[in-house]
Order: sequence, then C-alpha cells, then structure tokens
Amino acid sequence: MKKILIVILILALTAGLVYAKALRGTAPEAVKMVDKAVELIVGEGPEKAFKQISDPKGAFIDRDLYVFVVDMKGVIRAHSGDQSLIGKNMIDVRDMDGKAFIRDLIRQARVKDSGWIDYKWPHPVTGEITAQSRYYKKIGEFIVTCGIHYLQEPFET
Repeated sequence: MKKILIVILILALTAGLVYAKALRGTAPEAVKMVDKAVELIVGEGPEKAFKQISDPKGAFIDRDLYVFVVDMKGVIRAHSGDQSLIGKNMIDVRDMDGKAFIRDLIRQARVKDSGWIDYKWPHPVTGEITAQSRYYKKIGEFIVTCGIHYLQEPFET
C-alpha cells in the first residue's frame, strides 16, 4: 500500500511540473516567433504586418509568449498581448525593480541587432511577478521582441 501511495505522489508531482511548464513558452519558441514576425514585416510592409502581429487570436500569441514591436523612440507599434499599449510611448516604463527596460532595449539594439534583455514583469497567464528574458531583433527603425518567463530566477552568467 505504501508503494502505491508513493507512486501516486510521484505521478501527481510530475503532472504538476508538466502542467506548469506547459503554461510557459521556451527560448527557441520565442526566437522562432520573432523571426516569423520579422519575415512578415519584410514581406508585407510594417503597417500591414503590425495589424497581423497585434491580432490577439493570431499567430503571434501562444500561452505566455507574445510579440510586440517598438520603434527607436519607445512607441509600441504592435502588441499581440495588450492592444491598449499600441501607440503609447513606453520608453520610461519601469519593471518591478525600477529598470527602464524599454530604454535599455533600445540602447542595446543600437549596438547589437539581436540579443536578449532581462527584466521582471507580471506573467500574462498567472499574474505572478517573474524574471523574463526577451529576445529581440532590430529591423530598420523597429525592434521586434518576444519574451520567456522563468519558473525561477535565471542564473547569473
């Protein structure tokens, strides 16, 4: 009987971890989503692409993954996760630790056309404050980005 209870407990814990991971996108998925959005911008032009990227039921939102596009002045041009931010200047918005992450993203994109930036933000599904890494790619005057949320703090490197 003890062995059966132990097996049931292990299965329950494993199922819980699998469920928690299923709510969260991965780094390769975020990179793929950014690449897909960049291809759309190049192929369709920015304005047409921004409408598709901003569709809350479209191809640029999946679980906790969402794409947004910001221009080099900090104005959100497309956002699949929160359309109310489109057209707003977010350059001075700060994360939960006071980091002006959009300003930092723009500063970093001026030096390096693609990469990752870290900050803390509410998880779009659970609402919990989590460490987030956003992959970005600069294309002309726009930065296309998609982020992943961590189950725990990322390791310092």
